Amino acid sequence: MGSIHQQTESEIRKKYISKLSIEYGFDEKNIRLDVPVQLGLKRFIADAIIYQDDRPFVLVEIKTDLTLNFEQAKNTLEQMSSVLGNNFVILTNGYYDICYEIEKSSKQIKFNEIPDIPALSKDKRTKKNPPQLELNEPEPFFYGIFESLQNDPRLLHVTEKEIVDDLHKIIGAKIFDEKNSGTSLFFARKNDSYLKIVSRLEELLHQINSKENNFIFDLDFKLPHDLISKIVFKLQKYSLTKSQLKNMPLGFSQGILSKSTGAYLTPDAISEFMSHLFKINSKMKVLDLACGSGAFLVNAGKFGASVVGVDANRQIANIAKINCYLNGIKNASVICADSLGPLENLAKMSSGNIQTNSFDLVLTHPPFGLRLTKDYANFSMLTISGNRFMESLFIERSWELLKEGGKLIIILPEGITSNKSTRKIREFITTNFKVLGIISLPDYAFFPYSSIKTTILVLEKLGPKIISNSYMIFTAYAKNLGYDKQGILAKESDFSKILEDFNKFLQTNKGSKFDQNLNSDLRLDENYFQNTSDLGNQTNMCMLKDIADITIGVKNSKLKKDTKYLLVKGQQIKDFEVDLSNASEVGVEFSIEKYLLQKGDIAITRSGTVGNVGLCNKDANVIFSDNIIRIRINSDKIISQYLASFLYSELGQRQIRQCTTGSTIRGISLSNLEKIQIPLISISKQHKIANDLKKILDAKSELNHLIKNLENSKTSLSKNVEKTIEELLN
Repeated sequence: MGSIHQQTESEIRKKYISKLSIEYGFDEKNIRLDVPVQLGLKRFIADAIIYQDDRPFVLVEIKTDLTLNFEQAKNTLEQMSSVLGNNFVILTNGYYDICYEIEKSSKQIKFNEIPDIPALSKDKRTKKNPPQLELNEPEPFFYGIFESLQNDPRLLHVTEKEIVDDLHKIIGAKIFDEKNSGTSLFFARKNDSYLKIVSRLEELLHQINSKENNFIFDLDFKLPHDLISKIVFKLQKYSLTKSQLKNMPLGFSQGILSKSTGAYLTPDAISEFMSHLFKINSKMKVLDLACGSGAFLVNAGKFGASVVGVDANRQIANIAKINCYLNGIKNASVICADSLGPLENLAKMSSGNIQTNSFDLVLTHPPFGLRLTKDYANFSMLTISGNRFMESLFIERSWELLKEGGKLIIILPEGITSNKSTRKIREFITTNFKVLGIISLPDYAFFPYSSIKTTILVLEKLGPKIISNSYMIFTAYAKNLGYDKQGILAKESDFSKILEDFNKFLQTNKGSKFDQNLNSDLRLDENYFQNTSDLGNQTNMCMLKDIADITIGVKNSKLKKDTKYLLVKGQQIKDFEVDLSNASEVGVEFSIEKYLLQKGDIAITRSGTVGNVGLCNKDANVIFSDNIIRIRINSDKIISQYLASFLYSELGQRQIRQCTTGSTIRGISLSNLEKIQIPLISISKQHKIANDLKKILDAKSELNHLIKNLENSKTSLSKNVEKTIEELLN
């Protein structure tokens, strides 16, 4: 996950000038930047021109997006070349180059696309050009190739997946050729026929399949031979074994693989984090039951572990095989199978690699939100009334395959870890596993493919030993993932700190208390365990239900068109106020007393943006919708302004977050909200806080008045200008 083109044009240009020197032998003294080119009345600026013998030799144009206005850019370069008289043109995004040799005649010039421009002859070079260069940024380089193929008009009937498959074959053949001690077959010369170049690639792929004793690469290419040859020509000067190839896809957007296979993959940042929660070594056996592109397998395999991957999608399973091969993972076995099918079938298909009680670690990210469409035998989870959650079967299958003491690290929707309807799943978890860690992820973790709120559970398989109903667990919230909602890489990430804290927890056992006797719903979401110790040893405490009546608002289905009442919705609760200015007018078909707001009532948003607090400051015919909870004080021990202020504070909000459950749609659990702890400070101190709140509301009212006056003044100014101009014209 992450954007390929993140740098500015000036940053790319600086790097590219260095590349021209290292890879082609051009002296940077002979490269001029921002050169004006005059063509009649038109004036162009060339990004860079390489001079040879004081004459323009190569014209360079840098575009951060090669696909944007490509023909227009090419046309501009043709016009500039007609004036400059240069021999070659490079159109580049800094990583991937489109190169042209200029054919000149007396009347016009012609652009002929070539795989690459020629490097300077050895006697003219200022630096020696090594035969196999390191490819410093392989991801954007390969993405540039993919992007150019994707926009090739000849490939309209070739899918994105097929393009990626062919690129993987070329990359695999290149890596094998570099490692092979025999005669090199990965090369393309100017006079080689396309058929000869592709035949050498097919021979390399055949050798890979034979040596690995596994069908990894299909020998059938979907790309035209000339395009394949062009890629080989560009790639042959680089050493991929020297380059830092990261996990797949190599710059190919996860969206490409997601769209073409129907699955969305675990972002690299998350899979890498999960793979480092425990130290993996060569004696361990690691499993992923929904392996996707194989990121978990590669991460574990790099530590020498034997890794086994299963995926029901044949295309995806094959990508995982390729990923393991490209990353040099030797002890890898990937099969295309239903992970939830009969165990004897999995054992047979994996040549005995998949057996019960045999794995040290299961790292997995099962598909989210899928309901079971067929019956699976021998799963105790299926005996749970109404349980059709596929994730639950992945949990049970992991338990079957883990050794006693083996660890399960699994990504689950937060609905599984918090909702009342999924309590039975958590009962299975807490009966058969010891919960070691709960790490909450933000709702953008899998954006744009999913906005489901998720949790990473870290579990240890129990044996026959009896575990206490109360023990310590590790909890954390990874707010910053190293990328944002658009997938743009960011500097901030919470993962390294969480890893450090988790290791401390394993050593000290100091964390949050999990007590099944107190946690009747067996909630396993981080919200529930957020520390409320800041309330100190306050003895004069009460639960919210002891001092107030709590009611959820009226459902939309109970409303009708009328003008009798004003309806307040969640978006009108903000900044301590219930804003009636945009309230809609409605009627109802039943007694409305239960849903009327009155002065002193507190409103809290319970869905959407959860936890906004508003205070009703006047009596009116106002009712509230079902995305609002009304709190009405029924005790003389507390005043509403203090309670609203407390619920707004971090101490109150922390407890409200504890009451929030769900994955796709987040909402407050009323039964948990009733149990919020409220400190009953003295009435005089409550009035002092109420007075502070009044000052805030007065300041807000004054500010709104000033804003209104400002808007009126702007309107008046506009009218005065119009009137003055009209008088002048008349």
